[in-house]
Amino acid sequence: MPLGILLANVASLSTSLGALVALAVLAVHLRSRAVLLLLAAVAFLTADYVLGLALASLPDSPLWRGLAGFAEAGRWTEVVFGLKGICHVGILVTGPLAIQLLFGRTPTRPALWAVGGLSAALLAVMGLLIGGIFPLVPLAVYGVTAFPAYAAYVICMVMLVRLRPSAAGFSRAVVRSAIAALAVFIPALFAVDLLGLSGIAPRMLPIDPIAFFVLSTGILVCSLLAIVGPRRRLAAGDVDAFCLAHELSVREREVLLLLGEGLRYKQIAEKLCISLDTVKTHVSRIYRKTSAAGKTDLFYRIRLGMT
Repeated sequence: MPLGILLANVASLSTSLGALVALAVLAVHLRSRAVLLLLAAVAFLTADYVLGLALASLPDSPLWRGLAGFAEAGRWTEVVFGLKGICHVGILVTGPLAIQLLFGRTPTRPALWAVGGLSAALLAVMGLLIGGIFPLVPLAVYGVTAFPAYAAYVICMVMLVRLRPSAAGFSRAVVRSAIAALAVFIPALFAVDLLGLSGIAPRMLPIDPIAFFVLSTGILVCSLLAIVGPRRRLAAGDVDAFCLAHELSVREREVLLLLGEGLRYKQIAEKLCISLDTVKTHVSRIYRKTSAAGKTDLFYRIRLGMT
C-alpha cells in the first residue's frame, strides 16, 4: 500500500475513534436515542472501513484485479464481503433513523416495517454469502453488499435536504456541510468502485480514506462543540425559532426561558403567579411537543439550533 494512502488511513481511523469516544460521552450525558443511533452508525462505518483495509491487504484481493480477480478469490474474501454487507445494513438502519430523531421527527410505522423487512432480507443474503452458499458471481456479490451503503448515503442526503429549512444556527451550518460532502463523495466513491471492478486499480486515488476522514472529523468536531454547548446561555433568537418550529404557546415559551435560567418549578410558579401543577403541566407539554428526553436534551437542541 502506498505511503500516502497508508497515512490517510491512519488519520481516518484515528479521527473515527475520537468521534466514537465523543459520541459515547454525548450519549451518556444526553441519554438520547438519536445520539446512540448516530454512535452505532459511525461504529458500523468504522468496522466496514477496517474490513475494507483487511481486504485490500490480501495478496489476492479483488480490489487490485477487478472482476477477474474476484472470480478466483478464496473463501476469506467472501466472508469479508459478507461482513462488510452486514455493516452496510447497519448503516442503512441507524443512519437515517438517527437523522430523523435528531430533528425531532418520529418515523412512521410503515417506514419502520419497510426498512425492517428489507434489512432482514439483506442480512439473510449476507449470511448465505458468509456461509459460502450465495453464488460467487462478482457483480451480484458487489451489488448486494454495496447497495445498502449507497442507499443509506442517498437517503441521508435526501433527508438532510428536506430537513434543512427547519435547522437554525449551528445545526444549519452542519447540515449544509453534510449535504455538500455527500454530494461530492457519493459519486466519487461509486466511480472508484467502478474503476476497481473494471480492473483499473485506483491505488493512487485515496477517495475512501479522504471521505472517511472528512466524515469522522466532522462528527468529532460537532460532538465536541455539542459537549461544550451548555456553557453558552440560551439566546432569545434561538428560543423563538425553537418555539415557532414546535408550536409552543406564549406561556410555554415563558416557562422554557425560566427553565433555561436555572429556576426550579416552584420558583417559576411564583414568578409567573401560577400554581406548581400548572408549571408541571406546561413542562410536560413542552417535552411532548419537542420530543425531548429531558431538560438537558431540550437545551442542547435549542443552543445548537436543532429542532
